[in-house]
Amino acid sequence: MVVVVPTKDEFARALKRMLCTEEASGNSWFAIKASDLDLEVSGLPESDYRLSLCRDVMIEEMWSDDEVLSVPQTGEEISLCINYRLPRRELR
Repeated sequence: MVVVVPTKDEFARALKRMLCTEEASGNSWFAIKASDLDLEVSGLPESDYRLSLCRDVMIEEMWSDDEVLSVPQTGEEISLCINYRLPRRELR
């Protein structure tokens, strides 16, 4: 069985899509864990490689008014949780 590992861009698109959905629902915050983003994109059990991509994407999407709710220990990317403020601004 061949498993295709999602790219960083696929994780970024999925996160932005999730943020847009939450914003359209009228929410003012959206909290997501790396493991949830990974599952959304890959549909597979966690993998250290994919979780590190999730972590990078989630951190890169952060703005100054977003909040880190859970900081992972080394090798524990699964526990990263970020609360993103909505609506997202056009410019950073």
